[in-house]
Amino acid sequence: MSTYATLADLDAYLTDFELISVPADDEQAQRVLDRAERDVDRILGPYAVKETGLKLDPGALTEPQAAALARAVCAQAAHRIALGEDWFSEPDDIATGDIRVLRAAERIAARVYEELSGSGIVIRSGMVPVPLEDDA
Repeated sequence: MSTYATLADLDAYLTDFELISVPADDEQAQRVLDRAERDVDRILGPYAVKETGLKLDPGALTEPQAAALARAVCAQAAHRIALGEDWFSEPDDIATGDIRVLRAAERIAARVYEELSGSGIVIRSGMVPVPLEDDA
């Protein structure tokens, strides 16, 4: 069962989407929400995974942060619903005969990043270049 967002959150989030709706089967809808939650977890950054199997505890977040996290999960669930779960099991680069996919849809919806923007819960770290032996 999802922790970051509920089926009611997803239903409310999809209100303004004409072509995307929550699956009629609650169990299927819950599975989509659970997968979306794990997708969002993967982009949050280097948090330790908690006993729940997730990186964050919404109860430990501020109300705006928890709301942003719930919206991000709903955005990713909408993305999964729109593309279909089978799409997520396919390889990223597909080449068949004379047909080649030039730009596949992203696995993480752009709207997820928009919903999390400014929340302070996404950790990004810079990289320090490793000096080459000639530079030493």
